[in-house]
Amino acid sequence: MTSPAKLRDPTPSSAIGVGLGAAAILCIGLLLRLCGAQGDLWLDEILALNLANQVSSALGVFTQLHQEINHHLYTFYLAWVGPEQSSLVYRLPSLVAGLGTVVMAGLIGRRRGQAELLLAMALVAASYLLVLYSGEARGYAAAVFFAFLCFWLLEKHFVTGNRLTGVLFSLGAICGLASQASFLSFYLAAMAWSVVRWIRIGLRTRPFTLNALSCHGPAMVFLLVLYWIDLRRLINVGGTESPSILESYCSALAWALAAPGGSGWHWVAAVLAGGILVAGCMLLTREKSDAWVFFVGAIVVFPLALVLARGSMVIYVRYFIIGLAFLLVLASYGLATLWRRGGRYRGLCIALLLAYLAANGWRMAELFAYGRGQYRAAIGFISQHSSASPVIIAGDQDFRISTVLAFYAPKAMLPKFGQYVPQGAWPATGPEWLIWQKESFDPPIPPRDQLQDPNGNRYDCVKTFPSAPLCGLHWFLYHNQSKKTGPE
Repeated sequence: MTSPAKLRDPTPSSAIGVGLGAAAILCIGLLLRLCGAQGDLWLDEILALNLANQVSSALGVFTQLHQEINHHLYTFYLAWVGPEQSSLVYRLPSLVAGLGTVVMAGLIGRRRGQAELLLAMALVAASYLLVLYSGEARGYAAAVFFAFLCFWLLEKHFVTGNRLTGVLFSLGAICGLASQASFLSFYLAAMAWSVVRWIRIGLRTRPFTLNALSCHGPAMVFLLVLYWIDLRRLINVGGTESPSILESYCSALAWALAAPGGSGWHWVAAVLAGGILVAGCMLLTREKSDAWVFFVGAIVVFPLALVLARGSMVIYVRYFIIGLAFLLVLASYGLATLWRRGGRYRGLCIALLLAYLAANGWRMAELFAYGRGQYRAAIGFISQHSSASPVIIAGDQDFRISTVLAFYAPKAMLPKFGQYVPQGAWPATGPEWLIWQKESFDPPIPPRDQLQDPNGNRYDCVKTFPSAPLCGLHWFLYHNQSKKTGPE
């Protein structure tokens, strides 16, 4: 077993209490994820849906679409449900996977004790990051779920030696790899852990080989085939460049704790997250557990290695999401240790948990208020306040803005919507509306109160439509002064 902590047989009353607590956490986790799954689809989800509409066969999900936005299992689902569905229908697999992740966190924690069961479930259920990606029509939530499932199966395999659990682990790994390519960071960490474990217990050549084949054979074959037919040909759709890999990684660590805005706080939270990793690994080492190999690999080594191998300075927090989810599992081990010590340590455990819940709750309030952007509301505002028909719209980022407008505007503005005019083709009198956008990790503050185009036309910023952090785009609407018919 990974952790040698001995479980006492729970009394019937304590077992009932733990069961009720777990059920309550699960219900809260479901409610948070349902609320987080509401609202408009944002750019990446729309791109994923557009991509799915290009698929001509099930095999085409793997052979036709060589783009980073293609999350194979999710693309297959989007192609299956087809166009003209609600956002909740498109996000349903992520919602189910997100809830399943809360369940798996409890099962992982249960191997160590009742405190770990409840704390792991609570940390995962209340995580802003995991709630955010559990309500998005992409494969990140599924990748986290399969990572947790595979971790649980691999631990079970180490304890029982049952080859069936090894095969199930490999099948789960195949599903994870087909969900999102970032699952590879988990899988490489699991491979490293497997090798260390089998060497440590002194497996001879034959049983070592049989264990390796059952646990990793099918998944390795799938990974090699997937790389050959798709991953080596991936096209990156672009994005905003990050300052540095180190700063991006530290920002991701901070977001695991839902650090408040401001670079200073992010660095403090990153150091705290690093302390959780070190303390958790020290705890496992004292227990003579080799699981620290997995956690270091999944949280630090392999995510950073894959980002470096990717060779792009466009680095988002979501690239590290699996490692951040396991950081929460490791945090539950440390909090449970404080809880069992009693006295002031138990008070410290409660204080840390409350601080975590408050930080994540604040972020989730933004998600529930703004969603991943308010594109239909912005388009409705344009429709209501336009002086001309058809309405001519332009913006600062042609690809991003025109993609979202093409998805929402024809329905929201008919018959007013005319066209989106790309930069360099604006009419002499200027478009009636300019849409300026910012990434969601930037503050939702307009770049300026007024803008002027190359022809001297002036535009006033009349409305801001924010997005929740880490997902979506802020939109700022600018109206051509010469085309105003009255107060906004």
